[in-house]
Amino acid sequence: MFRGIGDRRCTSSTYKNTGMIASAQGDHAASTALLREAVRLRFELGDVAGLSECFVHLAVNLAVQHRPDDAIVLLTAARERRAECGTEPSADEIAAADRAMAIIRRSAPSQRQVGAPPSVSVDEAVDLVRSL
Repeated sequence: MFRGIGDRRCTSSTYKNTGMIASAQGDHAASTALLREAVRLRFELGDVAGLSECFVHLAVNLAVQHRPDDAIVLLTAARERRAECGTEPSADEIAAADRAMAIIRRSAPSQRQVGAPPSVSVDEAVDLVRSL
């Protein structure tokens, strides 16, 4: 829908923003599809900070959709991308990461420990997103 606009960075932001709106409205499947497109473009553009933001918002969707392991992978990837590019997450990104972890903790059986993988490469995270 947005591909004909032209500016790929703006197109990516539009996908992300529209995905966040869909998520806020409770349509996590539509949000995931839109954020997946944002990730595709940001990966092509080499926008590491933008990937981090998208990974966090996708993690919220995955947590809501009862995919805590995948959500944790994306949260780990987001944190590592921020460290890689030396930028701080926005307040919105921090709130989304906290929301995802709260959902994961509530949904995890008490005997299961919620833990992050030791490291997630950008390629692994993007592959996960492409599989959604």
